[in-house]
Amino acid sequence: MTSVWVSGVLAAASAIVLAAPPDGPALDGLAPLELPEEVATASDLRWREDGVLLLGVDDHGVYSWRLGADHAELFVTLAGSPLNAMGRNRNYSRLGGFSSGALAFSSFADGVLRHEEGEFSYSKAVSLVGDVDRRHGRTAVVGVNRGEDGDWEDRLAWLIPDDGRVRGLLPRRTESSYWSLAKYLGVVRVLSEDRVLVVPGLEPGVFLHDGSGRLRDTLGTEAFFAESPWRITPEQDRLLIEKAWRAAWLSQHRVIDEVVADDRGNVFFFVRHAPKGLPYPEEIFLDSRGEVSGSVAAQHRNLLERLEKAGIEPAEPTAEGGHKTFEITDPDLVEAFLRIREPLRAEQFANVCWDLVHARIDALRAATKTDCVVETEFADRRLRADAHGARVAILLQGNTYRPAGPVRPAEAFEARLVPPGRP
Repeated sequence: MTSVWVSGVLAAASAIVLAAPPDGPALDGLAPLELPEEVATASDLRWREDGVLLLGVDDHGVYSWRLGADHAELFVTLAGSPLNAMGRNRNYSRLGGFSSGALAFSSFADGVLRHEEGEFSYSKAVSLVGDVDRRHGRTAVVGVNRGEDGDWEDRLAWLIPDDGRVRGLLPRRTESSYWSLAKYLGVVRVLSEDRVLVVPGLEPGVFLHDGSGRLRDTLGTEAFFAESPWRITPEQDRLLIEKAWRAAWLSQHRVIDEVVADDRGNVFFFVRHAPKGLPYPEEIFLDSRGEVSGSVAAQHRNLLERLEKAGIEPAEPTAEGGHKTFEITDPDLVEAFLRIREPLRAEQFANVCWDLVHARIDALRAATKTDCVVETEFADRRLRADAHGARVAILLQGNTYRPAGPVRPAEAFEARLVPPGRP
C-alpha cells in the first residue's frame, strides 16, 4: 500500500502596518486569529449569517469555527458523495459562502457545487474557476468553461439565482487570452441585492452588473490603483504552473486580490503588490516528458493516467474526507510513485503588501487608497477576506496542497473596516 501525506509544519509570520492617511480607508484594531489545527491550512473563508466563520480546507471539507473556540467543526464534506468521484472536486479552495440555507463552493476546476438540506448538486459547470461568491440568495462565479463539444463558452462569469436559471454576465471579448489567468486573477463579489462586481483576470477591466445580469458599468483596473496583466506569451502561460515562477511574475504587478463590501454601500479592494519585485527562478522543474511540472500535481496526473491504463482504481475516500490511497503491486508504478516529490526550493521571501482601496458602490470611480495595510515576507501569499457588517476576517493563504514535504500554514486576522472620513 502506497500513500502520500503532508508532514511537518513551518512557522509563518506577517507584519501588519496600520498607518492610514486622513482621506483613506483603514483597518481598525487588526489582530491575529489563532486558527485551530483543523483549519490551519485553510484556503478561503466566509462569514456565516450568525457570525461563525466558514473555512475551506484542502480536500477535507468546509469547517465552521466560532472565533476563540479551540476546535473547528466539519460543516460540509463531499466524502461519501457520488460527486466526489476521481477527477471531480479535489479541494475546497473557492468558498462562496452560506446564504438562504445553501452553501456554494468549488475547487479550482470542475464547477460550482451547492449544498442544501444535506444534498449536493452542481450549479454550473466551470472548467477553471477563478472565484465564487454567494449572498443575498444568489451565487456568482468567474472563470472559463469548455463544453462537451470542446468549445469554450462565450462568457467569463455567471450569476445563479436560487431558481437555478444561470445567467451569463460577461461576454468574452478576445480570443488571445490565456485561460489559466482566470484561475490566478479572477475575482467576483455580490456587492448587494442588485449589484455584482466581476474582475475577469484573463481580460482587462472591472465590470459591474445588476441582478438581472445587465452590464451597468465598465472600469479600468487603474481606477482602483491596480493593473490587468492579461497580455502574456504562450511560454509564460506554461511557466505560470511553476509556483516559484508564478510568485515572481505576480510580484511584478499590482493585482486586485480580493474585494469585500459592507451593508452600507462601501466597497473595499485589497490590491497586492511587491515594492521591490522578485527575481525569476533560473531553474524550472520539468516532468518526464520535458514539460513544466509546477508541482506534484502534474506528476500525479501523469501517474493516475498510468494507473487507469493498468486497470487500477482508487479506494473510496474516508468518511472524514481524508486522502485517497492506492494499492500498487506493479514494480514500475511503485517506483514512479516513490519518485513523486514537491520540487525542493528555498523559501521565497519578498516584501509583499496589500493596499486597501475604498469606493462607494454608487461612485466606483472616486476611489481612495491607503498603502500597505497588510504585509508579509512570504512571496507566494494570496489574500482572501470577507466582511460581516464592518467586521472583516482576513486569511493569508499558506503553501497548501503539497502531498509531500513541509506545509506552511495560513494566517488569519480580524479587524474593522473603516471608510474614509469616519472615526
